[in-house]
Amino acid sequence: MIALDSLDPGLNIWMTLAALAVIALGMTALVYGAVALLVKIDDVGLRLMKSRTRRVRRTGARIVASMPAVFRVISVVGTVAMLWVGGHLVIANLAETFWHGPYDLLHVVTHAVEAAGPVVVWLTDTAFSAVFGLVLGLVIAAIVLGVTRLGRRPARPARPGSTSAEHAGAETTPAN
Repeated sequence: MIALDSLDPGLNIWMTLAALAVIALGMTALVYGAVALLVKIDDVGLRLMKSRTRRVRRTGARIVASMPAVFRVISVVGTVAMLWVGGHLVIANLAETFWHGPYDLLHVVTHAVEAAGPVVVWLTDTAFSAVFGLVLGLVIAAIVLGVTRLGRRPARPARPGSTSAEHAGAETTPAN
């Protein structure tokens, strides 16, 4: 949607499709290239650790040692980015469909900080969208967990004199 919104509205359908295809391929290559680099960088570090040169070995060891911290940072940044983008998309799409409340509130909040400059406005919009995404995610998780728990019924306690088959809900047939 961001790419489509940034294209010239005067483009015909084929040029628009071609531009979107190029953007999609470029973004895919960029994302998968970054993932491949992250997955293989520790292999590069291990390879460097086998070098005869002490400085190269130490560089390899530093690369390998730093990867857990790198992945922790990436996981936090990725989570915040998903909350931000997801929250912003939901706010924008709700406003375009049937509920303007979150969008109007976001507009009021960002308008209140406009005097501080565009960076503060962007940070405020981003934080608001991330919090909205987090709250929405928590509400959805609570609903899913609640429905899941309703689907599971607690086991009935065994009645005195009943068999384990009766307790499990299996029917017993009298012996002939």
